Amino acid sequence: MNALIITNNELVKNKIPKAQVVFVDGSVWDVIKKTRDMVYQNHELLTHPLSGSLKPDQTPYKSIIISRQQPAIHFDSAIIISNTIETIRKMGYRKPEEIKDNTVKKDYMYVDYCLILFALNRLEKL
Repeated sequence: MNALIITNNELVKNKIPKAQVVFVDGSVWDVIKKTRDMVYQNHELLTHPLSGSLKPDQTPYKSIIISRQQPAIHFDSAIIISNTIETIRKMGYRKPEEIKDNTVKKDYMYVDYCLILFALNRLEKL
């Protein structure tokens, strides 16, 4: 697949071929900022940064699919990532509390993994 996954989810990092994963050691906010930086370096968003109906301060994990670098900036992606950042700021983003229960942590990782795996499968069929 001609795409990259930006994630802070260890499960995604370990289960999806490493050549496709850009791992961010940080919060959901850090993943969003890394995505913004890459969009401004001519990558196109292939999944929406706020997909999955989980608010950024409700889950500690986020994965976003982007294209490989393109010859020019994709303006729709730049608008979407800019609007996403504005939405998160309006929501009063705060980092989710650290999850101490490993079962709950694994559940959040698994939900994010399933969402991104479903999106990858859909993209491969296009």
